[in-house]
Amino acid sequence: PDKWFQPVYGPLRAVLMVFLLYGGYALVTPALVRIIGQATVRVVAVILGVRQQLLSDQVGRATWRSAAICCGLMVGLSLIVSLLVNSKSLAAGWDFPKHFCEAFVHVAPPVERAKADMARRIPGVGDSALVNVSTRCRIDGQGWLRWDVSRFISGDPDEFFNIARLEFLKGEKEEAIAKLRQGGHVLVTPEFERAQRVSLGDRIAVTLTGQRRPYYYVIAGVVTSPALDIAANYFNAGGQLAATSALVVLGTQADLRKMVGGRDEISMFLINFNLPETEPPPEFQADQPPPVSDLESTLAMVERWRPAMLERARELALIRQQYEQAPKTSVGMSWAQVPMLAMFRSALTEQVFPGWNKSTPQERWRAFREELTLRLIPAYAGAADEQHKSVRALKAQIDRDLNRATLIITAIPTVALIVAALGVGNLMMANVTSRTRQIALLRAVGATKWQVTRLIIGEAIVLGVLGSLLGLGLGFHAASGMNALVESIWGLEPKFTVPWGWISLGIAFTVGVCLIAGIIPARHAARNNIIDAMQTT
Repeated sequence: PDKWFQPVYGPLRAVLMVFLLYGGYALVTPALVRIIGQATVRVVAVILGVRQQLLSDQVGRATWRSAAICCGLMVGLSLIVSLLVNSKSLAAGWDFPKHFCEAFVHVAPPVERAKADMARRIPGVGDSALVNVSTRCRIDGQGWLRWDVSRFISGDPDEFFNIARLEFLKGEKEEAIAKLRQGGHVLVTPEFERAQRVSLGDRIAVTLTGQRRPYYYVIAGVVTSPALDIAANYFNAGGQLAATSALVVLGTQADLRKMVGGRDEISMFLINFNLPETEPPPEFQADQPPPVSDLESTLAMVERWRPAMLERARELALIRQQYEQAPKTSVGMSWAQVPMLAMFRSALTEQVFPGWNKSTPQERWRAFREELTLRLIPAYAGAADEQHKSVRALKAQIDRDLNRATLIITAIPTVALIVAALGVGNLMMANVTSRTRQIALLRAVGATKWQVTRLIIGEAIVLGVLGSLLGLGLGFHAASGMNALVESIWGLEPKFTVPWGWISLGIAFTVGVCLIAGIIPARHAARNNIIDAMQTT
């Protein structure tokens, strides 16, 4: 696979190698049918209770036709295997950023820094960083492109570097931080560097949307930020971050205040949790989620959790206060009268309940407490609208999206395999028809209809197994080439991973296709009139 993408034959080399790979497997298939087929015949003969020599004669009589059947099955299965293996290898090789904050909270419109500072100091929040990602501007470098939808992302250098952990491609970290503290400096991404044709030490002009006066900044470093990239792409920051990092520069909050006339606003919280480990309440250890439809019973249940969630003592007291101050009527109370309890309930039903059967009691309890913390931050900050996600949930969702995409992509070669089954059925019919006289001779010397049927079904199973083995080998071979292509283009090194569960289903489907394709000619051959069949040429 590492030879596929060397620029010896230009851009068509990879295409040529694919043709050579599939053509090579097709050419060696007849030999493999003869060699491996005999070993498979022994096993199938024992399972079906037929004479090994008879079944071997059925399989080996038309080697090239049998090889064509195997090739049809091989190509369809190999496409499924290669796509599955490549997708799983990508997921396994993608090292989710380790130096990564545990959660994001994005608020819109931005809130005052004083309120944001208060909100991030609530119990349950550990290290954090406040960032403004909502400042639209035009950035002028030395490239000919001018983007009015660029973003000036700003934050405090010390806390931002502590939690975001940027990777420096150009420039030194300590020197860059010192320059950012001085003011008049920014960090850019390698995509921005290429698009604007600037580099370390060059000057760029930043003009805020709605203003005419440009502000000039010197590039103090070229960095990559997996944390912000993933956060931006997941949220799309509600439209607050550009879709590409080529439109983003990173500066300080102090520089932003100078440009906007002293306003100090925050639109994103990057946080780590500080939640002590406690024993999950009995409701979280049950097989089914607890009922939360009745307000009074939900209130009593939540108050029983108080010893296990001391960090929410203030909120629990507020729930009791809201409940006691709400007017009592004959029709009962509504959830709107106890908004804090409604927040607890929605954190359970929207975040914990959907994955209840797939998680442990400790995981459910942890997810509930994290979700509460993430909902309380924008509430205390007075945000009108917000989006939030924990990294644990974010990674799980990305994995689910990858699996869903894999299944959708795999459906295409599955349909191709079903279409190939028609060709396999025709070849099986031709294979049986060419031996009409031989089958009639077997009937004439005492073979029963059921024995003839088992012989032909045995042949279909042998060819299905051989086609599956070839498809498995070709699929693994093609997947290694696809992994090499990914590494060559994107620099991501996939970890070769085989999803045996899905591949086993693919193999069973392939053998089943061949078996179904063999049943019709088997029944037809068994019912043929012996005398008429003996007279065929």
